[in-house]
Amino acid sequence: MSILRRLLTRRRKADPDPSPPSPPSADESAGDPDERSAHAPAAERAAATAPESGQARSEEGAGDPENPEAEPPPPPPTPLTLDDYNLRDAPEEWLPLGKRAPDELSDARLQLHHLVQILAAFGGTFAEAEEDDSHRAATWTPEMGGFQSRVAEIAGPVSMVVCPFPLQIQIRAGGDLHRYVLPGHTLGEAWDWAERELAALLGRSDVELQRPEFEIPDHRVAHHALFDANPSALEELSRWYDDASIILGRVQRECPEEASPIRSWPHHFDIATLLDFGSGPDGEPRTIGVGLSPGDDGRNEPYLYVAPWPRPETTPNEELPAGCWQELGWVGAILPGGELVPGSGPEQEARARAFVDAALTQARELLA
Repeated sequence: MSILRRLLTRRRKADPDPSPPSPPSADESAGDPDERSAHAPAAERAAATAPESGQARSEEGAGDPENPEAEPPPPPPTPLTLDDYNLRDAPEEWLPLGKRAPDELSDARLQLHHLVQILAAFGGTFAEAEEDDSHRAATWTPEMGGFQSRVAEIAGPVSMVVCPFPLQIQIRAGGDLHRYVLPGHTLGEAWDWAERELAALLGRSDVELQRPEFEIPDHRVAHHALFDANPSALEELSRWYDDASIILGRVQRECPEEASPIRSWPHHFDIATLLDFGSGPDGEPRTIGVGLSPGDDGRNEPYLYVAPWPRPETTPNEELPAGCWQELGWVGAILPGGELVPGSGPEQEARARAFVDAALTQARELLA
């Protein structure tokens, strides 16, 4: 029997937002739009330079005019087929963090945060509404290396995806993939592209996505600036989400009756699961959110968190093996990125697991 299994009682819950509140703004650190990572997989590098959906293709490579019987090579398909944009192998082991310092990711994080609002709009427009608003939440899908919206049955199964590296937005419809590469383009152009492509897909004259009403941190891309996030910062953020998926997947497997699906919530831009322990004597639900925040106004770096609810009156006296308990704005245990990244990948994973196990134990005692 696992450590978490022995510690946690059993009860399943729907999927409300388990994350701590995020302040309304965040510091920005400018990225270098010309920097390119040397670690991009070949398939992703090829995808980054491929024409966008609807873009004119080059005439180079057409048939030989001196030999009219020569058959010209077929042009690349538009939209791409999923076979031409293979899914990657989902990471099964922890990906070492720290190629980019945790406090150098805020600009990339904010640009992504504004872009994923299009996924929330897609879910709010086309997916079946849920009481907990999870139809507007996304899922970090390691095989796609990005955030995927709720799948909607509108022209067959259709979903939207935002991939941080290379930065792009996609529409996945059946076996086809429509995509728009963001660097050098604006957020307004991304919204226009999404509505135009969805209209064509549905055979309509136009589609209007329902803009989310969330108050999210401001950024220059919300004011017509071009997307220019540093590619190495985007790649590092992808690794943070991949590793969080591994940690949260373990919690989910060991607490299958308490843990909600792992969601990325568009207003906080975290990735989290919620453990439900039923109602207390006062009738209020007892829950513990476990997740990763990519950073916020209060903390300019990614951090793992364990947040019990209702808000405890005190914090535990016992120290955690890593991280600490904090009470500013919300009460919860946090493991800041700067404390997590030192050492090798296995050392980072061991530190993250020890933090989550100990913080869950203490949080459960606070709710007893």
